[in-house]
Amino acid sequence: MEQEHHKRFRGSKIPVWAITQCPLIYGELLIVSYSQDPRAGLVAFNKMTGDIIWKTEAIGNETYASPSIAKIAGEDHLVMIFSSTNTFMHRDADKSKGRILGLKPQTGKILWEYNDWENMIQVAPALDAGEGRVIAVGGYELGTAMIKVEKKGRWQLYGN
Repeated sequence: MEQEHHKRFRGSKIPVWAITQCPLIYGELLIVSYSQDPRAGLVAFNKMTGDIIWKTEAIGNETYASPSIAKIAGEDHLVMIFSSTNTFMHRDADKSKGRILGLKPQTGKILWEYNDWENMIQVAPALDAGEGRVIAVGGYELGTAMIKVEKKGRWQLYGN
């Protein structure tokens, strides 16, 4: 099964530093990031059968971070951090900022997104800091961001 899924979701080559994500078990789901170098997305499998429950398109740049869960306004949000363009390894790629996304874990629907993240090799997963706050920690001298997510009719973000 592993080889079949690898062929199905990989891009034309393995990402520069290979694949380092840990799968996330959420209820009956096994959720992983897939890479189609230099883009990436998420896929959820039934943890017992391997059947695909949902799959996103390639919604961000390659990432080495694992998916995580944050409790926001009493709901579980699947949080994923995607790197900004890795200009060191992809010199000819269009430059774009990274993304921090909150998704509905059961369906993969994007609930909110923060599109001002700048970290070209994202390794650390998002951390639930409580009270609707999510922390993203970067590397390579690009710092940290804390995002507050609130539901006021729709999901709203406050970042710093």
